[in-house]
Amino acid sequence: MGAYLRMLRQFEVSADTSTDIVLDNGQNAALLGHTVLKVKRPDRLRAEITGNGNVRGLVYDGHEFTTFNEKKGYFTRNDAPSTLDGLVRELANTWRIEAPLAELFYWGNGKDDSAAITAARVLGVEKVDTRWCTHYAFQQPGVNWEMWIEQGRRPLPCHLVVTDMTEPSRPRHEVTYHWNLAPSFVAWTFVFHPKAGAKQTELKPAAARPSFEEAQ
Repeated sequence: MGAYLRMLRQFEVSADTSTDIVLDNGQNAALLGHTVLKVKRPDRLRAEITGNGNVRGLVYDGHEFTTFNEKKGYFTRNDAPSTLDGLVRELANTWRIEAPLAELFYWGNGKDDSAAITAARVLGVEKVDTRWCTHYAFQQPGVNWEMWIEQGRRPLPCHLVVTDMTEPSRPRHEVTYHWNLAPSFVAWTFVFHPKAGAKQTELKPAAARPSFEEAQ
């Protein structure tokens, strides 16, 4: 699957997500979101995330990356590495920002993470909407996760479930991916045009990942 993802020169993914946060009383509460990710390798990306009554996003043109938050009415611009892989690493290491659907850029990147896996099994073949997918289950310290991978000539991820085993309530993150491998991108797809009244602000390196309230 990872090797196949690395072969795709351009694609569009529409993803429905459900992410649990743990409330003060220990209850899990699911936050629903929808992400549209447009990618043209090696150096173009546009992501828009809809959720909680807001639209946030990231635009990258091979020279700089822009983040924006429509609800708060701001955007930021910063210099960026010349490749998508470099951008994802810099976002995580310098800015403590996780790129939207970042897992799609980690899988198949040449780093062997299998040593962290303590258990793995195939659970069978199941249907994810109209796609027949092989269901895998994995364990590693602190995390259980499951993958459904499309059968046939397109071994694409169809569904992902990650369970945090360090919390008593076992919060989960779920993603269902819908793929377009032959998208048509217009010239301005990877150019950011701020909405009227939006203000540019400074993005500063973070010492730690933001809280949920800050991220919103």
